[in-house]
Amino acid sequence: HERLQSVSMAEMSAVNSLRTSFRGLQLRVPLHGLRPRESSGILVDTGLIYLRLLLEEKKKTRQADELTLRILDIGCGSGALILSLVREFLQQHEQEHSQSFRIVGVGIDINDEALRDAEENQRELLPHEQLNGICSLSWHHVDFTKLPEAHKTLSKGNLNGISSAWGDFDLVLCNPPFLSSSAGIGRATTEETRCLVGGPTGLESYAAICHGIRECEKAAAIKVPLLREGGVVLFQTPGGTNGWTNTASVVRASGFEVVQALVDERGVQRCLVARINRKEE
Repeated sequence: HERLQSVSMAEMSAVNSLRTSFRGLQLRVPLHGLRPRESSGILVDTGLIYLRLLLEEKKKTRQADELTLRILDIGCGSGALILSLVREFLQQHEQEHSQSFRIVGVGIDINDEALRDAEENQRELLPHEQLNGICSLSWHHVDFTKLPEAHKTLSKGNLNGISSAWGDFDLVLCNPPFLSSSAGIGRATTEETRCLVGGPTGLESYAAICHGIRECEKAAAIKVPLLREGGVVLFQTPGGTNGWTNTASVVRASGFEVVQALVDERGVQRCLVARINRKEE
């Protein structure tokens, strides 16, 4: 029992994880979880573009020492997307980030093993940035189908002092489960099914996330919105002929406007950029 109590998070992660590569990074992922796919890199590429635009916008309206870029990764898994995005953005702006801006990021998931791996991946990939206060990342057990409840709790600072990092996000990354129930039949593990199957049509997770973000906006008692005015959500969409089109229909029906569609290296629309349609409010 003494040995079990002294096992560190790093040791737990090492025992229950394997290594995989994503955009040149070596990442820990759970043994029975999904490995990040290179096709998801389109979210990182798009995120880099929008972070640069957001930074330029903030520089025009705020003092340099007040610039903070706030990122939320919904269903972050082992942190592949947000860690890659932050690392690459800091590398692109290496000459200026020490003085002009900082990044605050939050990753949420319901897989505790993946969240442990995300913390270890962060320690390995961003140690210098963390120590110098350039970048602050945190990882939390949150079900994306219950965003309003989580927002209410986290905005009040009732969970691990996260209130300073939570809310008012500029950019939200989201690669949700998008397979239909029938397409998910025969998956090797329960974890694969949870990560990949979105519901009967496969689009239910997109609707749930959009609805959750909108409900966070409506909470009168909460002063800090989940998504700041002008902030964007980047969705990876299903492949196939109608994947992007069907997702766009769900997103629009949920009170968002579609800002942009981006294609992957094969010319397939796989990323949808959306923001809250405030004209309907």
